Order: sequence, then structure tokens, then C-alpha cells
Amino acid sequence: MDRRDADPARLAKFTRELAQARETYFDEVYGDAQLGLMVLGTHPDYRRLGAAAMLLKWGQEKAEAERVTVTLFASPMGYPLYVKVGFTEVGKVHVQVDGDDASVERPLMVWAGGVRAWKLEDTSSV
Repeated sequence: MDRRDADPARLAKFTRELAQARETYFDEVYGDAQLGLMVLGTHPDYRRLGAAAMLLKWGQEKAEAERVTVTLFASPMGYPLYVKVGFTEVGKVHVQVDGDDASVERPLMVWAGGVRAWKLEDTSSV
């Protein structure tokens, strides 16, 4: 069976576009002061029970402790949860192979709660 999502041209383009977006929106802006969430998934039996929210909370607490920004590429399924817990969309990456009718779009999101708290601490002591 041919899988359109596993087409080598699509995978290569997707990888290149995400790497470029990560560099532009995350690495150039936050450098080492970021915690990048790569893959957040839950088993279907545990969806809509708070498991993903608990994992995000753990990441946010870690980011606050380390005073860094959380960065991620959102999936359509995860996007509403990220917005609900305070992530902000900073851009989108649109991937489409030339001449192909299929495409994919991923929002780029950040949560800077730990960074904001750190900056407020620093400015209050000046």
C-alpha cells in the first residue's frame, strides 16, 4: 500500500520546512532559553481525561523553574489544549510539495510564563 503521508518528497519537504521554522521562530528568538516540546501524545483510552494537560503542566513547571520559554509545533488535535493553558500562536508553517494538492499546516506556539515571571523579578529589583 502506498501511503501519501510517507511519500519521500513530502517527508523531506516537511522536515526542511519545520527545521527552517524552528530556526526562525524559536532558535533565533529564544536560543538556549527554550524548552521545546517535540511530541505530546496520549493513548486513546486516556484522551479527554486530563493526561495531556498534566504533561503540559509538568513542562510549564519545568520551564518556570529553569526560566525558559516553552516552544512547540501544534497539531490540530492539540491546538485547543495549548490555547487553553496559555500558549500563544507566533506563526504558522505551511508545507506543500510543488504540484501536489495535499498540504499540511502547523501553528508555532510559545508559552513564556516562566520567562515573564523572571523578567518581572529582575525589573522589580532595579
